[in-house]
Amino acid sequence: MIQATLHIDSEKKWAAIRAVLEAMDVAYDTQEPIKEFSDKERVLLERAEADVAAGRLHKFKSHREILGH
Repeated sequence: MIQATLHIDSEKKWAAIRAVLEAMDVAYDTQEPIKEFSDKERVLLERAEADVAAGRLHKFKSHREILGH
């Protein structure tokens, strides 16, 4: 089993994601947004923003592209 946490900032995006999850028959659970990030989440966010600013991110490639298939 895989668990993922998504932070979705608009109803339109959530509707699209929900449609995909339901089409794939994936079970999901939703929570109302909290006002503030936890300390751990804040650190992860700051690191991610630093990676973007420093250009350490690469364009997404499919697993087939990475494996050369």
